Amino acid sequence: MTQTCSRCGSQIPEGHAICPTCGARVPKSAQYIRCSHCLHRVPSGLTVCPHCGRELKPWRADKWVLAFSLLTLLGLWLFLGNGFQTLGKTRDVLTLLAPPPLTPAAKVAVAEPSSTPTPIPAQPTAIIPTPTPQIEEATATPVPTDTATPEPTATSATTATLEPTATSASAIAKTPTNSPTVTATPTEKPSATPTPTATATVTATPSPTPEILSNEYVVKAGDTLSTIAQKVDRTVAALAAYNKIKDPTTIQVGQKLRIPPADYVPPTPTPRRPTKTPTPTPTATPSITLPAPILVNPGDASAFTGKEALIELVWQPLEAGLPAGAEYVVHIGVQVGPNQVDWRLVEPVGANTSFMTPAWLFGQAPQQYGRAYIWYVQAGMITRNGDQVQIAPISQPSEQRKFYWN
Repeated sequence: MTQTCSRCGSQIPEGHAICPTCGARVPKSAQYIRCSHCLHRVPSGLTVCPHCGRELKPWRADKWVLAFSLLTLLGLWLFLGNGFQTLGKTRDVLTLLAPPPLTPAAKVAVAEPSSTPTPIPAQPTAIIPTPTPQIEEATATPVPTDTATPEPTATSATTATLEPTATSASAIAKTPTNSPTVTATPTEKPSATPTPTATATVTATPSPTPEILSNEYVVKAGDTLSTIAQKVDRTVAALAAYNKIKDPTTIQVGQKLRIPPADYVPPTPTPRRPTKTPTPTPTATPSITLPAPILVNPGDASAFTGKEALIELVWQPLEAGLPAGAEYVVHIGVQVGPNQVDWRLVEPVGANTSFMTPAWLFGQAPQQYGRAYIWYVQAGMITRNGDQVQIAPISQPSEQRKFYWN
């Protein structure tokens, strides 16, 4: 007894356990399959479904699973994705591509034939569009008025009198049904007589928000004294001195700064260090017998940014050491000219071999020379008398190094 393969539908010879066509296993004769047409269970050995009479093909669930999966994905795309937006955009595009609806031609009413031999056509009333002012500057487009010339059909015995074209429903309703009508057919390009209309131009005047008002500058968010000096083409020292700004970091948004004249020369700033700043006094200078200290950090021409930058000056100790009463002395100045340095700090630091640059020196170097600071170290004998400090150098000065602090 032959069987039908449940996968490909081929006939399987009796005694075979595998389909020779597709290689599927042959079900046992006692097994049942579902008809793909009526979904009834029938023995697998039959070739015709006894319920629906059609050729017996096994029902395969993978087709239904595939269809259900596609429907599920479509539903997710419509509800969770942008399916509705895409369909809406497609509808708008199709609406734009559709041809515009055609307006039926207006019918012109023709009066009854009269005995008057000379026709007197009625003059249509000219319609002048009212100009509409626009908020923004625009050019009014003239509205063409189509002039339709009807061609009545009249015999030699009768003369047709043409009435002006009526577009309202009332005019059409009043037209007698037995009167001859003439259909006005406009040409492909009707002659348009543009009516000149007035153009209303309204120009919006922007509210002035200048940064620089005459000789004043209004501080904005993100401005620093150095950026303001670059905008007004002045030095930071001149701008700070002219406005009596002691700390360049204390400017506030909305503050008005006066712009100094171009020939303004700021006074020489004094060190902001209080009485702690040593004041060298001329005393008997002992002989300089020690070598110069060797600088370590920072390297020459190093750059630092911000008032909170940590600038540590480091040097090597002298090999012979410091004698009693001697200390290392740190000298820090700002470059105020091509070869001119204004020394702002002279600080004995004892036997320490490092020194943190104080924050009050930030912003004292002129911007025109890149905010350059010069420093060196020298050993000296220190004599203190209250707030007075006397320094007598006992070593050669170290090399001078430069760093930039913006």
